[in-house]
Amino acid sequence: MARRKTTAAAIIVTLAIAAAIGWLCFSPQWTLQSMRRAASDGDVATIDAHIDYDALRSSLKTQLTESIRRQAASAGGGEAGAKLALVLASGQIDRLVSQASVRAMIAGAKDAKDTGMMRDSRVEVTRTGLTTFVAGTPNATGTPGGAEFTLEGLTWRITGVRIPEAR
Repeated sequence: MARRKTTAAAIIVTLAIAAAIGWLCFSPQWTLQSMRRAASDGDVATIDAHIDYDALRSSLKTQLTESIRRQAASAGGGEAGAKLALVLASGQIDRLVSQASVRAMIAGAKDAKDTGMMRDSRVEVTRTGLTTFVAGTPNATGTPGGAEFTLEGLTWRITGVRIPEAR
């Protein structure tokens, strides 16, 4: 009797582990599919649930800061101009990366029947860790870029954007 209980428990644990691994493997694609449907249907609440706006704004500002600093350094100075550009860009990012702007983009895309990357069948998922992945479309130079997702609880959320460097 004890052996049967041990065997049943081992089977249950094995099935639970297999289910968890399966979910981790396939949930990024399920998330993207859910977001595609939401974008097509104009379901802003579902899209909002998959975006961490604070982390996304921070990611964009960090990348923009580095890009402007590299450009200023390669141009031989321009520190004051770079600082001004950063201040202006930071305010624009705050305005553009918001729930209101996402609502407007989804509404505009739905009206135009174009939801950009959300409808693009060429979106590739690249795992960057156990709880992170990047979803993006390949560009002409093959430089990776796209939305960075992080697993928060049981929900994948956009926490950043990987902007490919120009060559």
